[in-house]
Amino acid sequence: MLRPRKRITKKEIKEDPLVTNYLKVQNWLKKHSKQINIAIGGIIVVLLIVLIAVRSKRQAEIKAESQLSVVEQFYYQMDYNKVVQQMPEIIDKYRGTRAAGEAAFFVANSYYNLKDYDNSIKYFTICYKTLTKDPIYAPSSYAGIAQSLEMQEKYSEAAAMFEKAASEFDKLFSAPFYFKSAARCFAASGDSVKAKQILQKVIDNYPSFEFKNEVLFQLKSLGHS
Repeated sequence: MLRPRKRITKKEIKEDPLVTNYLKVQNWLKKHSKQINIAIGGIIVVLLIVLIAVRSKRQAEIKAESQLSVVEQFYYQMDYNKVVQQMPEIIDKYRGTRAAGEAAFFVANSYYNLKDYDNSIKYFTICYKTLTKDPIYAPSSYAGIAQSLEMQEKYSEAAAMFEKAASEFDKLFSAPFYFKSAARCFAASGDSVKAKQILQKVIDNYPSFEFKNEVLFQLKSLGHS
């Protein structure tokens, strides 16, 4: 036979920890409802701003890429003067986008082909600052700066930039080529010790390098025993 259930008094309900905590939370929410609503509203505003910013950046990327593809044709036609006249507008208008970084690379190469090495360095710098982590554009920009400096016979600076291009992206196929160029520039600057160190690094770290014989010859010509 079932025993009659004990009737729970109001006092016992109030003394129940779960009920007590629930009531406390409810009272706290009522007391601070205004602040909570303001906070929630603030979070929503921030989220909206972020979403708008992301959407705006994506739209800018699309527009920049569209304009870049048009002007890019001048580069492949070797009309470098048109490139340096029209692409800087894309860079300025869509600064910070990937397309702007790529445009800077085309402008830099165009100036290099026009033998304007100061502007070539300027735009290669814009490219690598915009696309710092890109495994193609970043090291290529470092190397572009190095080549421009080498053409100006600033061999020590050129060597340092070639070494930077190789060291920061030492897993890329281009790394031993950049190290080799760095050694050439160090040798031209009179620092044969550094040149030999780098050539030895190529031999040790890139045993399958297709121009290894050239590296060995270069090392021998610097007095390697």
